[in-house]
Amino acid sequence: TMEAAADQALKIEAKNAEALCLKAEARRENGDLLNAIALLTQATMNDPNLESAYLLRAGTLVLMGQLQNAEEDIDYLLEHFEIKEDYLLRKAEIRHMRGDLEQAIAYFIKVKEANPFNREAYLGLSQAYSENHQLDKALETDNEAIDLIQDFAAGYKERGRIKMLLNDKEGALKDLKRALALDPHEGRELEGLFSNLDQYNAENKE
Repeated sequence: TMEAAADQALKIEAKNAEALCLKAEARRENGDLLNAIALLTQATMNDPNLESAYLLRAGTLVLMGQLQNAEEDIDYLLEHFEIKEDYLLRKAEIRHMRGDLEQAIAYFIKVKEANPFNREAYLGLSQAYSENHQLDKALETDNEAIDLIQDFAAGYKERGRIKMLLNDKEGALKDLKRALALDPHEGRELEGLFSNLDQYNAENKE
């Protein structure tokens, strides 16, 4: 197992930061978040330049709801190392979770500029725009995503959601059906959206 491999490496070198990260990842997968944080903190102390330890610790802190501490790890990465797509995305997601929509939008755009094919960036950006009452911008984002990534089931679903908010019932239904055709696993998640659309249609026929 992952943890057994990490323990074997730690027997050879007790301060092996990468092995500590591996063990932390195993603990996290088992739901032992506190021990994962302790191991990752030890890893950063043993090797302050091990970027993966900060990123993994930030993700674990997010799972624990400790968004401020998570953001401090991401800010440290952005300030001290080469800026990477993953760091920008995590920064955007945390800003979004903390309710700072303007900053979330700015960082999601940076991710999109770094990698025009980053699906999470498009979804996050569309959702942040819609929460910020910028539905036209959200729709533009979804259109751009689908033009670039034509098999993007979640992108079609998100565009369907935005079109429903814009009262484009036919467009919404078309996109939601396309999402379902691309990924049948979306079916359960789409049930609520179809129900809302059916209710909307019924109300507007009366």
